[in-house]
Amino acid sequence: MEISLVRIWKTPTAITGTISIDVQQKYYSLELPETFEGNQNIPDKCCIPAGTYSVVPYDSPKRGYRVPLVENVPGRSMIEIHIGNFPHDTDGCILIGDKRINDEMIGESDSAFELFMQEFESALQAGERVTIQVS
Repeated sequence: MEISLVRIWKTPTAITGTISIDVQQKYYSLELPETFEGNQNIPDKCCIPAGTYSVVPYDSPKRGYRVPLVENVPGRSMIEIHIGNFPHDTDGCILIGDKRINDEMIGESDSAFELFMQEFESALQAGERVTIQVS
């Protein structure tokens, strides 16, 4: 399963984009913006670097439910794909929703996450490797 996150709309407090599964656009994303201190990104205060990463299942104690965990992000750890609608709902993770409300808000996150998890779990059960490409 190939997940593609394309960052499109940027503001000083958020980045929204699209999430495609195996080339078909299905969801919207919301992340924190790139935040720099000098020339360094500030972990947990910004989005992850563009790149391709593996994604594995993770029982999140913080969330209290199973989430996809993005692995091997340079200088970062515990990057989850989870429910949320606003920039304050994340500490550097990826939020997923069914609607883009505006440049700083996505909607129907619960239902989008549920559908996304069904696809994710099906791919895992089929023995597929899951990756996310962030651009």
